[in-house]
Amino acid sequence: MQQRNAIKFFKTLDNFLSKYRVDLEQGKIYNLRTGKEVANYQYEGYYFYKSTLKGKCVRINKSHLIFWAGHGYLPPVHIHIDHIDGNPSNDSIHNLQELTSSQNSLKRKLNKRKYGYYGVRYLKESNKYRSYIKVNKRTYEFKKSKNIKVAATNRDMGVIKLFWKEYLKGGFMPPLNFPELLQKYAREMNDKKHMGQMEFDFAQNSALNRK
Repeated sequence: MQQRNAIKFFKTLDNFLSKYRVDLEQGKIYNLRTGKEVANYQYEGYYFYKSTLKGKCVRINKSHLIFWAGHGYLPPVHIHIDHIDGNPSNDSIHNLQELTSSQNSLKRKLNKRKYGYYGVRYLKESNKYRSYIKVNKRTYEFKKSKNIKVAATNRDMGVIKLFWKEYLKGGFMPPLNFPELLQKYAREMNDKKHMGQMEFDFAQNSALNRK
């Protein structure tokens, strides 16, 4: 909700990038002149860039600067820039997403269980871990497993597939146990599209050659 602070202070993205180098993968910002990392001020788990503007202290959430540099824009102030894995200190561009207030509230309700993973519960009668997610009073169940980590992975893949279309529209992705699965799934989907286009082009060329 502090996106405006970045624009108030730096005015334009070009001005910001003229002074700082941004490592989008690691979620870090470095001063171009000194080479030192900046935005190291931490409060309640979040990292901030601190400076002064007209004699007043300005605090800018580092995740907003990373998002700005990575996407070339900042969303409206009523849109939240959220950390997908729930870790506010992980400012990698791949860990940031836009959420509406209602989506952000829903995510806060999806807290980790006592087993240390989202959407995993032990079933004593079957000696297996159940994987699931509850959304708007509806429960979606995924493949069970005797291995808790496998169950947590099954849950993540089920959630990604369930919310994939909404996520592509810039929408909501619930918190994941293993956020790297989202990046892997995205790569696989892009490869499928790429292969599909190649097959289509090959078929078209073959048909033309037969004429």
